[in-house]
Amino acid sequence: MKILILLLLLKIDPNPEAAPTIDTFDCIEVNHKLNHWGVETLAQVITWDWHKNDRRFHVEWWRGMNDAYTKTKEGEEKWNKKRREIADAIKDWPTRKRFLNESYYRGEFSGGSLYPVKNRRTGYYEIKIKDKYGSIERVIRSKSFIESRSNDDPEKNDRIAHPPRTRRGLTNNNEMLLLHIPELGLIKMIN
Repeated sequence: MKILILLLLLKIDPNPEAAPTIDTFDCIEVNHKLNHWGVETLAQVITWDWHKNDRRFHVEWWRGMNDAYTKTKEGEEKWNKKRREIADAIKDWPTRKRFLNESYYRGEFSGGSLYPVKNRRTGYYEIKIKDKYGSIERVIRSKSFIESRSNDDPEKNDRIAHPPRTRRGLTNNNEMLLLHIPELGLIKMIN
């Protein structure tokens, strides 16, 4: 009974997994950054919010999509054959070497864990990720989604007008959580 009163007074959810943290943005973008050869070097998810004072969108959060590529032996063989054909057409040796160094096989883009999925029930595009503790689910969502390819890094370009220290980022989950383990008769506080 004392624990229930304590939880009600502190307004702490005894089951933090029941309610995921939801961060809503104006737009989610999956950007494929290409080098000057047209080879994809980076896939990243970027969240944007509209800033009415600046009359433009600004980056609020981003992450590289490290698990977005699937390597296959057939894909690598096909890639290396095409890459060799292009390299053989380049007569300038330093340029050829630079092309070969900057066009390695990353794999086929498969989306990965950070690729937004449309939730038909809510109408939002959602990215579901686990928090650093592994038990609290976070949902990043937006009503609009775009997928782009560019030679520039949009997040890096936006740093000039909207520095990272001014970005809102994701909701902070570092508040104290109170866990009740009835089998052991324990109450544990977690940061």
